[in-house]
Amino acid sequence: MAQGTGCRVCWALSLAWVLAVAALAVTSWPHLPLDMSPTDPATVAAYRGAVLRHAGLYASIALSVPLVAWLLSRRAG
Repeated sequence: MAQGTGCRVCWALSLAWVLAVAALAVTSWPHLPLDMSPTDPATVAAYRGAVLRHAGLYASIALSVPLVAWLLSRRAG
């Protein structure tokens, strides 16, 4: 196997990981129940907090594997 081939496979798997986590994040996105007022300031603040936590969690999960792969490839090569 050529030296660059392993890196390409690693990046392809990392991209697949990011896409899979992104798909999971979209399907589990926070939502407002219909019985809650969308104009209430407390509800809006709670929803924004839920969205920020959700986005931060899934972004860290999605980027952890490519970051580790990048660090390992830098160390090996």
